Amino acid sequence: MSWGDDKALSIKSYPYVEKIYYDIFPIKNITRFDKNDKRHILDIKYHIDVELELENGIKLTMQESVLRSECSLFDTFTMEFYQNRNDYEIETPDGTIMKPKEKGEFFLIAARYYLHGYWDKEAEKNVLRKPPMYLYNEDGSLKNGLEKWYLIKLPEFLDHYRKWPIYKLEAKTRPTRGSNASFIWFKYNEIPKEFIYTKYKEGRKIVTGNLFDILK
Repeated sequence: MSWGDDKALSIKSYPYVEKIYYDIFPIKNITRFDKNDKRHILDIKYHIDVELELENGIKLTMQESVLRSECSLFDTFTMEFYQNRNDYEIETPDGTIMKPKEKGEFFLIAARYYLHGYWDKEAEKNVLRKPPMYLYNEDGSLKNGLEKWYLIKLPEFLDHYRKWPIYKLEAKTRPTRGSNASFIWFKYNEIPKEFIYTKYKEGRKIVTGNLFDILK
């Protein structure tokens, strides 16, 4: 599948992802910043996909990524590390100068949380139909469409890993095919558990952090 196919599949996950938000938070309203296929400035500059407005007026910013079910075995959190992993030349009025590697999402993101997960195989198969089909329980409620997911406390996570020397971070990156970008990866069983608020895995939700500090 191409990047465009992956993006289209991720968009189809919105109803399932929003069900997760409503299960976790007392939500008043959800605002997405990619309506009409136009990228919002918050998405372009700060990699923020969604804003959750809680019943108490607090607003939480989110980034999301839902990957194909076949990727589930990797159980790995990935982020864009470099938009351009190579030093490159540009022409200026004073001559040619070298520009350093162009930073990616890992350095620029400003969202409060990152919801990262993997499609459930049956749910994925059904949304790829034309028209897409969503799975419902007998009581009319939407089923869980993700096999597993994690809600990551992003500032704490990034503060921890950005303290690593750059050579150590670069050693965890992989180049992407067909572009100059590279992605950094973290195995979930190696991420300190205090950086994950809650997760859904093996058919059950596990709360690993305290949400009450933001719900007051």
